[in-house]
Amino acid sequence: MVSATANQESRNLDLLRTVAVLAVFLAHLILTLMPTHDVYDQVHSPAVELLYGLGEIGVLLFFVHTSLVLLLSLERIKTGRLFFTFYIRRFFRIYPLSTACIVTVIALRIPYVPAQLHSRRMAGVPVQFVFDSEFDER
Repeated sequence: MVSATANQESRNLDLLRTVAVLAVFLAHLILTLMPTHDVYDQVHSPAVELLYGLGEIGVLLFFVHTSLVLLLSLERIKTGRLFFTFYIRRFFRIYPLSTACIVTVIALRIPYVPAQLHSRRMAGVPVQFVFDSEFDER
């Protein structure tokens, strides 16, 4: 049975993760949908600066969340071979899924971009720059 303290810690970490993800997601979404925003501009409007700040805060919160989760994970290991056990568990938690994702992306040739999208600009970044190796710089 999970103690009340552990359950509260888990809810707090879930809330921290949710706030971090939403901050980054909303910053990216709104910046992508802003028709006048160009990432190459040297000077940004106060609204754009605020959105960049929101995204940066979300990333920082996610770093704090990750460090807390890793420390709690280390704290649960009771064996004498602490670091070996920790790294083996992390390896088998991260690499199989990462490998499966990479294989899927390569096998399905993701991202597929239809020809009509190659000339569009998304959030000020030419789509061609991302997908074509022969993109002409501005």
